Amino acid sequence: GLPPESRGPRLRELVETLRATGEHDQALERAKELLALEPTDVQTLEYVEDELRRREDRRELRDLLLVATRLPGAPVELKKRRLREVAELDEEHLADAEGAIEAYGALLALDPADRDARTKLGSLLERLGRWDALVAHLEQESLGLVDPDAKAALLFRLAILHRDRRDDPVSARMALRNLRQLRPD
Repeated sequence: GLPPESRGPRLRELVETLRATGEHDQALERAKELLALEPTDVQTLEYVEDELRRREDRRELRDLLLVATRLPGAPVELKKRRLREVAELDEEHLADAEGAIEAYGALLALDPADRDARTKLGSLLERLGRWDALVAHLEQESLGLVDPDAKAALLFRLAILHRDRRDDPVSARMALRNLRQLRPD
């Protein structure tokens, strides 16, 4: 075997040769080996990502994108784009609601103002009947609202959730009390 410092350049060369000769399966396997050695190799990462897209290998693409979001030095916008794609792959193609929830949560941790991610996470939690998580999500959202009408609508929605879905009349009354303080009329 080659010494570790020589393996990366040798694998990179091999990947290029295999790609040039049309041996895409072998090229992809060697590229994955190269990523295991050098996970921050942007060119190889992009090649593997493109190849997985071409093959419509959604599960492996999702795994690759997740790993890529954790790499040091990746630009925040790129991480956000990848997390959004992970969430969409999980939700729309892989039937992995938990994975989508985690991806949307990570996306919101990077960008709390991302309205699309916030809306999609709320819809997903509601569809799954995850009432406690939805309430926490909506309460977090209410902290960032400045528009009194939007805040009032959200407080009313929280009151209904507490009453109808969580069977928590105390929390429902608290939400209504907050609503009355905001909107005495």
